[in-house]
Amino acid sequence: GNLGNDTLGAGGKLMLVKLDISHCERLTDTGLLSLLPHCHLLQTLIARGLGGISDNSFLGISSVCPLLKQLDITACPVSPQESFNSSSGMAELQQFKSCLFHL
Repeated sequence: GNLGNDTLGAGGKLMLVKLDISHCERLTDTGLLSLLPHCHLLQTLIARGLGGISDNSFLGISSVCPLLKQLDITACPVSPQESFNSSSGMAELQQFKSCLFHL
């Protein structure tokens, strides 16, 4: 869908607090990494079943989405141990879901 004017803030920043990009099969690291810096208010990211992404997409997520509280990467080919270690800066994260196989 299209983003309306009420979705955009100053400087073209997205005013989204929740984003569900689940099963966007053609989304790659490049696409996700170009989208996230515009989502500085994001608190919930649901990204289930994104086969075209890797750990690289999530390594710097805390710096571009500092308010993120919920993250769901179920059925994504990423290694949570690599992407989200204790030094990743994800202090605000309250709910994290990860499983390579979606049940």
